[in-house]
Parts: sequence; structure tokens; C-alpha cells
Amino acid sequence: GSGIYRDVWLLKTEKVAVDTDGVYLCPVRLDDESWRVDVETTVVSIAKDTEQIELVTDIIDREGNVVASCGGSVTVTSHNKATSKYFTTVNNPTLWDIDATYLYTVKTRVICNGEVCDEYITRTGFRYFSCDADRGFFLNGRRVVIKGVCGHEDCGLLGKAVPANVHRYKMQ
Repeated sequence: GSGIYRDVWLLKTEKVAVDTDGVYLCPVRLDDESWRVDVETTVVSIAKDTEQIELVTDIIDREGNVVASCGGSVTVTSHNKATSKYFTTVNNPTLWDIDATYLYTVKTRVICNGEVCDEYITRTGFRYFSCDADRGFFLNGRRVVIKGVCGHEDCGLLGKAVPANVHRYKMQ
């Protein structure tokens, strides 16, 4: 169809590494103070032998403090993928909001034979929301009016390879 119309990257990794987009985090609000963070990490191996992998995930605030840590283990066979599920608890996190987009850095380390063989960084935030047919959308307990557009990525004869200035023109 359209060909490549976005940036493309080549990622070189060790023989055992976190898969592309292989760390999934799901923060769940337990009460006003504590959140459970479920972590799912998928590792991929092109190693010759089956590997026993240890995983360590740290949740780090903006100041560089580790606010929670957890880990798991998984066995991955040669030229295959394996997923480990584990969780931690975070107390009193700073909530993400549209006016204060506070995100935590999540560092996941893959440990093979006692050595760190890969490190994967992702970001996450803590927020809760609800929708009410009569009262609208609520983010972190406060009502928020949602505004937006239906902006498709194609522009007539330009197809999908649209320069940024055309997108800006459409929004104006």
C-alpha cells in the first residue's frame, strides 16, 4: 500500500534480550494510597542453548529514587520467546494528569549467568478514570472535557508521506 512513511530503526541486542515492546505494565489503584503494578516481561533468545533468565524491574521517580522493585525468572529455549509475570506495590505515587504529565522510568534488567545481558527502559504513569453517561469523563476524580479531532494520516494526492507542515495546516 503506502510503503514506509515513518522513521525506522534497527535494534541490535545480545543473544538473549527483552523482546520489542516486551515490557508491559498495568498499574491498578488498590486504594487512595497504594497501587499494584503488574509486570509482564517477554524475552527472546537466539542463543544456542536453553537459558535460565532472571528479571529485575525497578520503578524510578523523576529524582532517580527507586520507589519499587520486583522480579521474576523464566526459561527460554533457543530461538524462542518466553514471558514472566510478576508484580510490585507503589505507595502514594504522583498521579499523571493532563496538566502535570508525571511519568516514572521503568528499568528492566535481564540477567544471564549472573551477568546483566540486556537492559530495557520504558515509562509509565499512574492515573485512574471513569466515564458517566450523564456527568462525563473523570480523570483522577475530577471532571475533564475531552476535545479532539478525527485527523487521518493521509492528505489526498500526498498519500501517507505527509510533511509536518501539512499536518499543521490541517489543524489550523
